[in-house]
Order: sequence, then C-alpha cells, then structure tokens
Amino acid sequence: MTYHELSHWIGFAGEAVNILGATVLALDLLLRRHEFNQMADYKRLKDFVDQHGLKTAEYKKIPVSTPDFTSLILARRASRLGLLGVCLLGLGFSLLGSYHVIQILHP
Repeated sequence: MTYHELSHWIGFAGEAVNILGATVLALDLLLRRHEFNQMADYKRLKDFVDQHGLKTAEYKKIPVSTPDFTSLILARRASRLGLLGVCLLGLGFSLLGSYHVIQILHP
C-alpha cells in the first residue's frame, strides 16, 4: 500500500469517527429531552423515599435521599454521552490531521 492510498484510508477513518462522534452528541440531545420528561417520575420517587425515610435507596447507583438526586440523574447520562462524543470527534480530527500530514510530506 502506498502512502497515497494509506493517507486516504486514514482520512476515511477520520470522517467515519467524526460522524460517529456527531451522532453520539445528537443522541445525547435527544435522550436528554426524554430524561427531562421523566423528571416528574424522579421527583415522585424522591418524595416517596423521603416520606418513608429510606436512606439507603438507590436508583442507577445514585442515592435517592441526596438533595440533588434529580439533577444527578439527568447530568450523568449527559456527561457520559457528551464525553464520548467529544472524544470521538477528537480522534476523528486527529486522523484527519494525520491524513493531511501524510499528503503534505508524501505528495
């Protein structure tokens, strides 16, 4: 495989990783809306736990008795997907940068 062919395959991989990262970030936005719609359910769960004094109750490994329970639930998915999307975009741009470097050094 020549440098020219290799650079194009690296560029193609960079484009694929970028579209995957953008898709993950878009999914983050779409799922965040769904989670905000579930906010009432999270508040009812918190009220039930507070009313009955269930100090050890957890939901998705987050203690329900914490004062900011609903915020923690909503932020957890957003931070995971957001971090994954940004990392994928960074990897994609690194691959595209490598593509350009190869093209410049080996025309």
